[in-house]
This record gives sequence, structure tokens and C-alpha cells, in this order.
Amino acid sequence: MIQRSKKDEEKTFSLVELSDEILIRLEEIGNDKFPTSTLIDYYTVLHSLCEAVACLRGYKFRGEGAHKELIETVLKNYKSKQLIQELRELRNKAHYEGRKIQIGYIKINEKEIKETIAYLKNIIVNTTKSIK
Repeated sequence: MIQRSKKDEEKTFSLVELSDEILIRLEEIGNDKFPTSTLIDYYTVLHSLCEAVACLRGYKFRGEGAHKELIETVLKNYKSKQLIQELRELRNKAHYEGRKIQIGYIKINEKEIKETIAYLKNIIVNTTKSIK
């Protein structure tokens, strides 16, 4: 469920810092050894950045289906919205069913994942510039 809330720039910056930390770790470790963990990390980054955008816009998402609704709202007209929803589903299967992800999946989709990360960061940068 979507709720209006106070815009929270501090939380936004914390979420971006967390995302950057995960991305640095992914760069250092590489993604060939642990594809399931890599997918979970990429999803965490994307989710955190979507949450950061929502914080800047004054939205909170709660309850069942909150992650899905967050992605649908923040990436409403973005080309990679379906890929991010797929990552969410695969991450859930890995977490709750122990499903493993093949490295080929990461390699095929990594460019689009990184483009989406850049897209979300760009929204954050442009929004915070207009706030100040």
C-alpha cells in the first residue's frame, strides 16, 4: 500500500550510500563466483535506489506487495521495469526456496541492470538539485 509521507532527503542519502557500498563490493569480488549472491546484491541496490526516489517524492510503501508496488510506481514508464520485477521474483525464490541463479543470467542482464542503476541515481541527483 502506498502512503504519503514527509520527503526524507537524509534517508535518501543513506540508501544511496548503502547502494554504493554494495556496488563497490561487487566490483571487488566480481560476479562470476557467486551468481545468486550477485543477483541478490543487484536487487538490493535497485530496491534501495527505488526507495530513495520514493523518499524524495514523499511516498512510503507498506504491507504485502510493497516491493512490487514500489518498482511499479518508481519505474512506471521505464523500459527495464519488467527486468527488475523478474529480479525481485528470482531473489524471492533464492531467499525462500533456495533456488540458485546461473552466471549466464547475470551476464545477459548486467548491462541493463547497470543502466537502471544509473537511471535511478540520475533521478536522485536531479531531484536533490531542485530541492536545494
